[in-house]
Order: sequence, then C-alpha cells, then structure tokens
Amino acid sequence: MNDGSASDQEVSKSSAAQARPTIKVECSSPEDLEAAEACIRTLYLQRSPLEGVPTTLDPGESISFLIKVAQWGHFWQAECIARHCCAGLALLTKAEGFKARHVNTLLEELPSYLKSSEAREDVVANACSQWLLKTFKDVHEVVTDNEERRIFCELCPDAVKLWAKKDDLCGCENDVATALGCWSSGKQGASGRGDAGHVAAEDGRRRVRASRGMASSSPPDPH
Repeated sequence: MNDGSASDQEVSKSSAAQARPTIKVECSSPEDLEAAEACIRTLYLQRSPLEGVPTTLDPGESISFLIKVAQWGHFWQAECIARHCCAGLALLTKAEGFKARHVNTLLEELPSYLKSSEAREDVVANACSQWLLKTFKDVHEVVTDNEERRIFCELCPDAVKLWAKKDDLCGCENDVATALGCWSSGKQGASGRGDAGHVAAEDGRRRVRASRGMASSSPPDPH
C-alpha cells in the first residue's frame, strides 16, 4: 500500500532545493568565473582566496587572480574580501618567483578600492618593505654588482622610498646615496633626459638624509 510518504519526501527535497540561495553571475572568461567562485568561497568560509589555486601559478598570475577576486568583492559590496585579498597579496611576496616588477604592481597598480583599504596599507606595504630589505639589504652589493643594480633600478618610486626608509640597511650613507643616484639616473635615462649621474647622486644624498630625519646641508638642486 502506498501511503504517499515517498511522494512527500520528493516534494520536501524539491522545496528545499528551491529555498537554497542562488547566485547568478555573468563572467567574461573562465578565469573570471574562477575568481567569482573564489570570492563566494571566501565570503562564506572566511578563508584565503588562494585556497585551491594551483601553487604552480606565477606570482604575477596570482596577483591578477586576487585583483579579480577583489573586483567581485567590490561589485558585491563585500568589504571583507579586500582584507583577505590583501593578506593573499602579502603572502605572495614570500614566493620564490616574486620579483621587482611584482613589488611595483602591488605598490602602484592596485585598484583604488584596495589602495584605500587600511588592510592594504598595513599588510601589503609592510610585506613589500620586508621583501625590499631582504633583497637589497647589502647596499654595497647593490652599488657594485651590475645585475643587482639593474634589478634595483627596475623598482618604482614608491618601492625605492620604502627601501630608503629602512634603518637596518647594511651600508654607509654614501652607498645608499649612490644607489639612489644610480636609480634616479637610470629613470632619467629611460625617459630620454640623458645621464645625470652627479646630480642624481647629490639628489640621492638629500633623499636618504630626509628619509632618515637628517638635515641636508646640500644646496637645492636648480634642476
């Protein structure tokens, strides 16, 4: 005898399925869909968006992925996503393949809603600062080693400012000033303004004194 219990169970399952919240998103690419899914996971589980992401990804690809996740969080007005994404970005500074160009991206190319985030200022900038210290702590090597100097000169202005403010650099004031001068000279050469090594070195000395709270005795640069 059929008492209708099986039918009632089917109706109950169907009702429960209909009651589950459904999120529909329009994605422009498979990568965009992965970022949206990671954003939803992070929102509900409060875990890193990098969980489940292949560890073989280049740091640059991981940065792009986290920025996409943050974009979805911003779209859905989920402010907690920015905090988790910033923590993930800071973690990437410890990756083996992390390089100067990645520091530049984190310091100068993040979306405005991540730049204005307190989490970004505290977590990402501090992580970048530690990477800069670890990579360019020996200032004399930065000055004398061609490859080290080349990599240093790839840094963006914000990265160089962070580096110059570190109190535990290994090197004298002249080494720091010379490194800053090389960086400044390289930037001027790249922009077509020619080599200004001597002026850049003097400018470097002023910068390091200012960054360390020292009064500059050098006259102002007329250029």
